[in-house]
Amino acid sequence: MNRLATCVRLEAVDVILLDTTFWGGLRQAYRAGQVLETFQMGTSVHSSGEAGIQLASMLHLGAALPNMSFAADAHYHHLLDDIIVGGKMKYVDGEIALPKGPGLGVEVDRDKARPLRRPFCRCRRLHL
Repeated sequence: MNRLATCVRLEAVDVILLDTTFWGGLRQAYRAGQVLETFQMGTSVHSSGEAGIQLASMLHLGAALPNMSFAADAHYHHLLDDIIVGGKMKYVDGEIALPKGPGLGVEVDRDKARPLRRPFCRCRRLHL
């Protein structure tokens, strides 16, 4: 939030991309969106190529923001497959529908996620 305050105070940017990972989760990203609404600053949501779980959180954030004035930015189309049940969410006319159902509306396909665990844990240990 400190960077956001600086951007608002200095009028340094026109559009802030809210990312549920970067901002610390849905609640924090939504709170940042409320600040942006107060100062009438442009708002959009961003995903940097994470799997469908993060994209689902981004879609829900975008749907909840009353002041989302710019198209969402995502790199989801670069993924070949996803670890959510049913595979990748589908683009229809350049849009992905808001997932329905409990929580974020997506479910992890444990069989697809299992092989990714070991490389992730190994990589994480190397970078901590």
